[in-house]
Amino acid sequence: MVLITIVTACFNLLKNVLQTFLYFIIPRPVIVDTQAQRARDLRLTAQFIQNFEEKYGVAHPDFFQGTYSQALDRAKNDHRFLMVILEADEHDDTAKFNKETLTSDDLISFLRDNNILVWAGNVKDPEAFQVIVLQTPHGSSGLSPKMTVVDRIEGLSSPETLIARLTIQINRYGPGLQRFRMDREERESARKIREQQDHAYLASLHADQEKERRAREIQERARKEAEERQLFLENREKWRRWSLAQLPPEPSHDEKEVTRLSFKLASGDKVIRRFRADDTVEMLYIFVDTYHLRKESTSSETPQPPKDYVHKFDFLLVSPFPRIEYRVDKFKTIKEENSFWPSANLIVEIMSNDDDDE
Repeated sequence: MVLITIVTACFNLLKNVLQTFLYFIIPRPVIVDTQAQRARDLRLTAQFIQNFEEKYGVAHPDFFQGTYSQALDRAKNDHRFLMVILEADEHDDTAKFNKETLTSDDLISFLRDNNILVWAGNVKDPEAFQVIVLQTPHGSSGLSPKMTVVDRIEGLSSPETLIARLTIQINRYGPGLQRFRMDREERESARKIREQQDHAYLASLHADQEKERRAREIQERARKEAEERQLFLENREKWRRWSLAQLPPEPSHDEKEVTRLSFKLASGDKVIRRFRADDTVEMLYIFVDTYHLRKESTSSETPQPPKDYVHKFDFLLVSPFPRIEYRVDKFKTIKEENSFWPSANLIVEIMSNDDDDE
């Protein structure tokens, strides 16, 4: 019995020395975080899952469909347990372990109920081999400082054994992970609240700015309209004064070919004036349009017409019985309008509601 113990001890010592020696002399693939190698690791992970399902069926733990690094980051960020399964095709118990343990309904349900992340790989693949290196004493520095190996199970294990071992670690470290998750949820909730507050503030600020912008636009538009209206009124008055100065004087009673026209103004006043036969219809409009200026004192300065201004009469001369409308015409003479001879009654009809200061 002592001899067996000594032989076993020597064998284990030789095995450890040989493993350490082989660790330093056997070239190993170095994982470099490049896009091509990440694509390779993703392909090998998918191939492992496909090969497993072809041999043992689709009943298995929910293997993480990504690289080991991605699984590690997911577990770290979500504060979850990560179970890493590393297999070797040459091991005698690999097939039995896959067929009897990893396909166990009890184990699959246990892993799902406890939200345990599962990543599996074949040690012949570069990333899975590197995981072995990282989880040896020589490679422990490669693990994340916030992630640690809480248990390691080697060789063939039954579903009951795995569940029992995992339960121990869950009871030991689960409360701490739960606190981390709660802290993370609180931070995430606080972050969302801040985002909502910031969004509400920015939305309110944008609404206020938009309101101020529209108010400025309305004020600017009102100012421009007032300026344009004021300029229009000034130009119209200048045109009227200029037109009044151009209007020929009223013919005397002795002149021939003169008609006598009676105008009923919009104000209700009635005005009578004589016009020559060669006067145009436009002169009738000018007379009515400038009538309010005749009461003002005349200036010694000669009025000038405003620039870039086109005058439009806002009324229409109408004969009541029968109703005849006489449009503005600067070329048509009074003698060409038979209804004006020898006299006529005309009504001034307003066509618009301009806020004139007449």
